[in-house]
Amino acid sequence: MRLIAAVALLALVAADVPDLSVPAEFGLVEGVAWDARSRQLFAGSVEDGALLVREGDHWRRAVLPFPTAGLFGMAVDPRRGILWIASGVAGPTRRKDAFRGLIGVSALGFEAVGMAAVPAGDITAQPGDVAIAPDGSVYVSDGAAGGVYVCKPDCTQLELLVPKGTFRSAQGMAVSRDGRFLYVADYSRGLFKLDLKKPKLPVVVSPQKGIDGLIRYGDTLIAIINGDGRKVIRISFDAKGSPSAELLETPPGPGDPTLGTIADRKLIYVADAQWDRFDAAGKSNSRARQTNIRMLDLQPLPKSR
Repeated sequence: MRLIAAVALLALVAADVPDLSVPAEFGLVEGVAWDARSRQLFAGSVEDGALLVREGDHWRRAVLPFPTAGLFGMAVDPRRGILWIASGVAGPTRRKDAFRGLIGVSALGFEAVGMAAVPAGDITAQPGDVAIAPDGSVYVSDGAAGGVYVCKPDCTQLELLVPKGTFRSAQGMAVSRDGRFLYVADYSRGLFKLDLKKPKLPVVVSPQKGIDGLIRYGDTLIAIINGDGRKVIRISFDAKGSPSAELLETPPGPGDPTLGTIADRKLIYVADAQWDRFDAAGKSNSRARQTNIRMLDLQPLPKSR
């Protein structure tokens, strides 16, 4: 059955299918991830902490080995077959006393691989997005306090890579192909680059504001923007590091686009996360609607320099 579902999803990714959708019953969906090895697409619910797996033409709820809060950013470590997910608490999250931090499960069977909690006594940390380095280190952004955490291989607790307040609101992240740099989107200030050997000195590399999701594609970055209009762009850098941006798509429909993942040569991203349904206290002001998941062809892949 798993093989049939994987083949069906492979055909879907290979085909010119513009939209996927997550049923309204799962509420606010923030992040998605793709596992190239098992050909599985994942999504997570901020409201009830459900991990969803796409099988053919429908989504099913996966059984996780431990309770979660809301599920935010997620990414698959392709070398190790681990799905890493940020478990955090936001206004709409129902289980506000559940685990806050980073959880890791096998991308194939969802067995527990690791849990890394926010530092003891840290009541302000809000795990948001996730980025994975070639050495297996996992980076977690904190949009509330403006810090970035790291979980080195086999860690059991997140450590601050840069202090809180380094960024105003750290959002999407991406690790460079060679693993030397971490790109961090600061929502109201632009795109920054951290040298991971001396991460306390972030450098602005693009003035583009309002970036929520950030994914590396070759030597370029795909940015999903909802704070400076609603758009998906590709950011390239010349030999001197100067950025240029190419508009890829303006998402249709209402709501905010958030996070995404790369599946082969397609971008799959949440085109309507439904944050607009909630007030500042996290109370819903309208009925849930299905979540639009978009597929966007990214060909041609830029050549490596």
